[in-house]
Amino acid sequence: MIEKRSIFAIAKHILRRSEGHADRRIMHPARDWLIGLFVAAALFLSVGGGTGYLYWYKSSEVTEAYDVAIEEVSYDQKLITRTLEKYRVRKRAYESLGGNVSAVVPDADEEVATSTATSTKPTSIDETVAE
Repeated sequence: MIEKRSIFAIAKHILRRSEGHADRRIMHPARDWLIGLFVAAALFLSVGGGTGYLYWYKSSEVTEAYDVAIEEVSYDQKLITRTLEKYRVRKRAYESLGGNVSAVVPDADEEVATSTATSTKPTSIDETVAE
């Protein structure tokens, strides 16, 4: 049962609160949730605004057309002939060292059984447990 002293303590606490004394509780769940939601909303809006601005800034950039000077490629017959001859010499040297050797194709070996089981009937785990 509730004693007389505890009833007076409860009444005194209620009367003190009604007189405007500050609540001494450290944790205020409603306040903490409100602050957390405000911070999350501010973060969401700032990141959204930043990415929106970045998208707008990058999409509104004007692509400028630059004057490109196209140089005509000069065709030097002597240079090309020397280069082709140089590569022909390299090709002959490579072929003389074994460049014509075909790639080694592995033989198709027959399957070798590594199991010593005498039965070819597959057994499942359920059948093994049932035995």
